[in-house]
Amino acid sequence: MFAAGAFTYRTGHHAPLDGLRAVAVLLVVGYHWLPGLLPQGLMQLGWSGVDLFFVLSGFLITGQLLDEQGAPGWYGRFLARRALRILPLYYAALLLFVAYARMSNDPEAQSTLSGMPWFWTYTPNLWFSLEGMPGARGLLNHFWSLGLEEQFYLLWPAAIAFLPGRTIPVLALGGVLLGVIIRHLHPVVPFAYTFPLAHADGLLLGGAIAWAMRYKRVTLERWWSPVMILAGVALLFLVLGTVPISIHHPLFIRWAPTLFPLLFASLLCATFAKGEHWQRYWQRPLSVPLLAFIARYSYGIYVIHWPLLLMRDRIQDALVEAGVRASSAGTVFTLLYFPGVLLLALLSYHALERPFLRLKRHFSVQATR
Repeated sequence: MFAAGAFTYRTGHHAPLDGLRAVAVLLVVGYHWLPGLLPQGLMQLGWSGVDLFFVLSGFLITGQLLDEQGAPGWYGRFLARRALRILPLYYAALLLFVAYARMSNDPEAQSTLSGMPWFWTYTPNLWFSLEGMPGARGLLNHFWSLGLEEQFYLLWPAAIAFLPGRTIPVLALGGVLLGVIIRHLHPVVPFAYTFPLAHADGLLLGGAIAWAMRYKRVTLERWWSPVMILAGVALLFLVLGTVPISIHHPLFIRWAPTLFPLLFASLLCATFAKGEHWQRYWQRPLSVPLLAFIARYSYGIYVIHWPLLLMRDRIQDALVEAGVRASSAGTVFTLLYFPGVLLLALLSYHALERPFLRLKRHFSVQATR
């Protein structure tokens, strides 16, 4: 079942990757939304959805850079496309937060407000790693991952542009090793979780996979399935050895940010495997339209889901005022929460993000030819 076999890799859209993106956002949302409904130990692993996002981002971004390298203005065009994709919603969310913080007396909102220069400059992860998060219920706490990704988008293309191609996997694996060392020296959250050099494993491994699929495919085909098995077994022992599971456990924070990306990078490889068992039980389920639908709005879902969850008490009070029994308001909120997040993400995409996304065509490589 785990024989690697050949890949069917080709550039362009690959439906199972949409499925993985949907799984990633569902893991994160479930981690925050359903801890009381699912086994607590299981839900404590939901944060790993961020690492799945990182692996996918590293893979897709590196693939684009490698395929476009050498085209006129490729680096600037790449940054322009990234800006059009991520900045409109990001800064709209910041403006809404500032308005809310100034109109409310929410102490944690006021605490976050004091660090707004870090958010405006896309470096909240650096603030969190140096100063700690502004309370467990900070409305923008989840923006640490957006900051880390943006820093990757700025630096990684420069490495691809100025270093020989054969150094890319060396740089990626060296960065993973550096992250392990940093987390071993200071296994304290949030530093070990949000500092960019301590938690870039997924982005770097995704980039290494993109490079290997183009230049070392035979080697990758030979090793991805053994790595998947080894990473899965290691994670199993790690989980069993750190009960109750917590990202704050020193052993867990040292190893999980590397083992999860290794597993996810291997599963990403499996989306290109030719074997019938992979196609039937992995690629086809990931290609269902529902997952593709969720994937399209995954960025908005990620940005919106946490603030909406933190407003639970106010929303439940509004439900009671609307005639819902107080004893049922919590259940109603739980049932309506994800549909509400999805609806807001859909509105954000079509009203705010899509007009900017249409501009990306002006910055494609084809636009220069």
